[in-house]
Amino acid sequence: MIFYSQMIGREILDHKGDRVGKLKDFIADFSKKLPIITHLVFKDRDGKTKKISRKYLESLEKVGIFLNDTKDKIETPETEETDMLLEDVILDQQVVDIDGLKLVRANDIVLDKVDNDFCVTSLDIGIKGITRRLGLGKLNQTMLASTPQKLIKWENVESMNPTLKNIQLKVPQQRLGEIHPADLADFIETLSHKERALIFKNLDYEKAADALEETEPHIQKSVVRHLKKDRIAKILESMVPDEAVDLLALFPKEKVSELLCMMEPNKAQVLKNIMHYDSDVAGGLMTTEYISVPQDYTADQAINLLRENSSKFEQVHVLYVVDINHRLVGRVAMKDLLLNKADAKIADFMKKRYFKVASDATARDVQRLFKKYNLLSLPVVDSENRLLGIITHDDIFDIVVPRE
Repeated sequence: MIFYSQMIGREILDHKGDRVGKLKDFIADFSKKLPIITHLVFKDRDGKTKKISRKYLESLEKVGIFLNDTKDKIETPETEETDMLLEDVILDQQVVDIDGLKLVRANDIVLDKVDNDFCVTSLDIGIKGITRRLGLGKLNQTMLASTPQKLIKWENVESMNPTLKNIQLKVPQQRLGEIHPADLADFIETLSHKERALIFKNLDYEKAADALEETEPHIQKSVVRHLKKDRIAKILESMVPDEAVDLLALFPKEKVSELLCMMEPNKAQVLKNIMHYDSDVAGGLMTTEYISVPQDYTADQAINLLRENSSKFEQVHVLYVVDINHRLVGRVAMKDLLLNKADAKIADFMKKRYFKVASDATARDVQRLFKKYNLLSLPVVDSENRLLGIITHDDIFDIVVPRE
């Protein structure tokens, strides 16, 4: 078993021991089950980059690379733009680790001889692969001796498209959807426009929405331009309303109207209501995905309401209490809801003191409240104190610390 990075810079010698040049890279054929080395790329004494066919390759050794013929009989044409260099195609590419459901980086390549061909058999995703590439391989036998090798077999790797160079692990699209949206967003950002479209055409609407919410506007624009309008509409329906409005802002007005018409009327109306506000005021920052509970409910009724709506919300820290006209009258922390008796009235143990903000309050005012009182969420009300939505801590965090 030979590691790719250990071979770079090795002398290439013909079968008489005469120097041909120094190895610079490998060219591989990716159409096979295992990528097969087709050529060695090297620099000759004049500094020119050339290649040698695999048919001349006798063996890869620590002392050097040996060919099976004399230097004068070996053909050494120059490299071409269509040649697929292992370094360009594989090294430092991000791949999906289906065991940990996270993104990892290909730090090194394992070469082995299979049926008289030299093939890529594994990717090294561990620290040992990094040290080896940095020329610090001795650390692997000393300080890192007890560190296990982290390899991914090539049989678990495939290209997302035969014509594209980026690689990923073979993983069903539903498993790809299990990756944390932030990690999936990082992965998407490394891909081309076409590759991003390939992923989003197969992700379910909810997972696609989660991933898009984590990406920068220019990435979102890159993704949606390759998707059909009906799919964009379904993704918008699955997004958090304030994030969906931000995505709609990337489209021209006529297309926004078309997409809203393709959405479920109730969800489209929610977005229209938010779009009435500027993006830098509370109304433009709020989401309408919150749980409000009537003040005459019991603790048991409120808990049942939570159960019925559990699929709609990832986290619920507090319930907002409203009267019959949907005016905000209090709040109930989850702890208080669980500690009170099932038949206890919400109005009897709710907190009547709470922070709120008007829909036209500036983003700066909202930031001050979150920072001063260490809030997780903040209700937004109209001039009659009717609850319109809430601003969450992650929404305001994106303003204070923009995504990289």
